Amino acid sequence: MTVSVPAWFPFGSRVGRYVVSVLDRLGYHARLRESANPYAPAAVGRLQLGLTGWLPNFAAAADFFEQDLTCRSARVDRADNAAAFCDPAVDREIARAQELEVSDPAHAALLWARVDRDVVDQAPWVPFANGVSVAVVSRRVGDYQYSPQWGPLLDQLWVR
Repeated sequence: MTVSVPAWFPFGSRVGRYVVSVLDRLGYHARLRESANPYAPAAVGRLQLGLTGWLPNFAAAADFFEQDLTCRSARVDRADNAAAFCDPAVDREIARAQELEVSDPAHAALLWARVDRDVVDQAPWVPFANGVSVAVVSRRVGDYQYSPQWGPLLDQLWVR
């Protein structure tokens, strides 16, 4: 098994070596390959295991699935869906959840949870780590606010 790590990925080679060591202990005989862009469209569908980060453009459930884990995004000319994941049933669930977000957000939330379970059960992507953000501010800083999507809201704080 080949573990592909983009050269630009923070701590990529160190994390890649760790993942290879775990896979080796599990009997997979892995090797590490660093490249400029292991997720180029030409690699879609051929990638065995790759490390990357994943952030939404907007804090909405659709942003975690629609762009990266649908049949539309699994085309060879796109790099968004490096796993080439395509499940028409999941696509239908995504479409239905999006339809209900405005008219019935509670039902939409239940559908998004189902989409999440259905995708996780098929494991096109396997979570490895979640980053933690820490902010240290002086006593002179007031009205500090943090957004999980944007980080510190600099336009809201003041400094004495």
